[in-house]
Amino acid sequence: MKAREHATPVKRPATTARPPAQRATTVPPTLIPGRQRSALDRVVDLQRTAGNQAVVQLAKKAAAPVAVTPEELSSLTSSVAKAAHDIVGTPAAAGLFGVITAQVNRKKPRATAPKHKDTDPLAGLYTELYSKDTVALLARLSQAQRLEVVNGLLDALIPQLGAADKTTGAVTAPDAPIGNAAAAAAEEPSVSKQITNNCEGGWSHVRRTILATFGALEVGPDAAIGRANAFYDKMVRSELLGVKGSLVHPDMQAALDAASTWITSQPGVDVEAVKAGMGKPGGFWIRPNRNNPLALSEHSFGFAIDLNAPMNPNIGKKGGLDAVKDATGVDPATQEDDGLDAAGVQKVAATLHQASADYVAVMSEPARFTARVRQIADGVRAAEKLKNLDDTGADALSTVLRTGKGAAPPVDAVLTAAFGEVAATDAQKAAAATLVRLAKVWRLANPASGKRPKAATEGTVGSVAANGFLNLQPMLVGGLSGTNAGNLNWLGCSSVHDYMHFELMKGSKPALF
Repeated sequence: MKAREHATPVKRPATTARPPAQRATTVPPTLIPGRQRSALDRVVDLQRTAGNQAVVQLAKKAAAPVAVTPEELSSLTSSVAKAAHDIVGTPAAAGLFGVITAQVNRKKPRATAPKHKDTDPLAGLYTELYSKDTVALLARLSQAQRLEVVNGLLDALIPQLGAADKTTGAVTAPDAPIGNAAAAAAEEPSVSKQITNNCEGGWSHVRRTILATFGALEVGPDAAIGRANAFYDKMVRSELLGVKGSLVHPDMQAALDAASTWITSQPGVDVEAVKAGMGKPGGFWIRPNRNNPLALSEHSFGFAIDLNAPMNPNIGKKGGLDAVKDATGVDPATQEDDGLDAAGVQKVAATLHQASADYVAVMSEPARFTARVRQIADGVRAAEKLKNLDDTGADALSTVLRTGKGAAPPVDAVLTAAFGEVAATDAQKAAAATLVRLAKVWRLANPASGKRPKAATEGTVGSVAANGFLNLQPMLVGGLSGTNAGNLNWLGCSSVHDYMHFELMKGSKPALF
C-alpha cells in the first residue's frame, strides 16, 4: 500500500502534553446513505479508516477454516486406521507412530509424501495420509482434534494385551478399537510402580503414547510394557551442587555432575550464591510435552530437569516476551548459546538475567516506566529536530499510558501526549505503537484491583512483566549448558523460551530399548 502523505508537522515550542486534537476524518463513499455496500466496499472502508492492520484482521476472519464435524473426525480416523491396520505387527510398524504423528501434528500438513518405493509396506498409509482430501481436512483440525485423532488411531491399532501368538509372539491390530479405560485397567498390574507412580493423570492418561513409543505397534503391549519397565528401573535420584531432586536417567545425572564440577572449580566461587533461586532439580513426570501434546515430554524419560519453574517460566508462543526489547533494549529472541563453552553461556545468561530484572523494574516502578517511555519519545523527537519532553510532558505521557480505562490508551491520545502533532510522521506512529504495547503490559502487570499477577510456570504477558523470566544465576546456567561442562540443551535460548528447562542434547540421548 502506498505510503500516506502527510502535511508538514507544525513544530510547537511547548513540550508538555496538551488536550487531544480533533483529527480530521473522511466519510467513505460506501457509507453514504442509500448506497449498497459490497465486501470490497468494506475492505476499502477499512483501508481508509483504520489502515492495513484492519484489512489483515478482516482477511484472517475470511480465511478462518470451517470447524471439523464429529462425523468428519470419525471418518478421518477410520480411513487412516484402515490403511495402517495390516502394518501392525510387522517390522514396518516400528516407524508407524512417527509416520502418523509427523503428518497429523502439522498445522500445515504436507501435500507430498516422503519419498518411497511402491513396494514400501507404508505406501498405502502414505497414500491415505497425503491424499488431497486428507490434507485439506487435517489443515482444519484444532490442536485438541489432532490429539483426538491420534488417540483414536492408537485405540484402533494397539494390539490387545495377551493376544500375541503363543508360538511366534506375532501380534495384529484388533478387529475393533479397544477402549482406553478397559485396556489401561488390564495393563496396569503389569506396569512398574516406577511408571504408574509418576504418570500425570495416571496410567490411562499416558499409556497410549508410552506403549507406542516403546514399540507396541510392532511387538504388542506385553513386550512394550516389558521394555518400558526395564528402562524406568534405571532411573536414579538427581543431584546438582549437593541438592537432591527428582529421578533422572543416569546419563542426565552424569551431565549434572559435570556441571557441578565446572562450577565448583571456578576461582573464588560462592556456591551458595550460585544456588540462590535454583530450588531442587525437578521435572520427572511422565506427561505430554507442554508445547507439543502429541509427544511425551523429555521429562517423561528422565532426560530433562526444570529449575524453579515459576520464576523461570515456559513462555512458548504466549507473547510473554514481546515487550522486553521495548522496555529494556534487549531482545531475548536474539540471544544464542549454541556451541558456547560455559563461560560463553554465562555471558549470555547474564544479559538475560539483567534484562529480566530491568523488565520487572520498568513494569513495576512508575519512575522507571516514565524514564523509558520518555527515552522512546525523545529519540524520535530528536531525530525530527523537536525539543525533548520536559518533566511535565514526560509525566503526562506516562500517565496516559499507565492509567485510564481499557487494555490500552487510544493511539491518538498517545501521539498527542508524545509528540503534540496532528499530522503524525511514520516514525511517530511506530513509536506510538511501541508505547501502546508497553501500556498494555503495564496494565496487565498492574491491574486496577491492585493484585499483581503471581509467578507462573506457564508465563503470561502479565506474570512475566510482574515477576521476570530468568532468576537462575548466570554461572549455574553456564555450568549446565556449556560445551565444556554439563553440555545440556537450555531451552531458554530456544524458540519456545522455556527458561527453567535443561535437557540432554539430541545426539546424546540414549536408546529407550
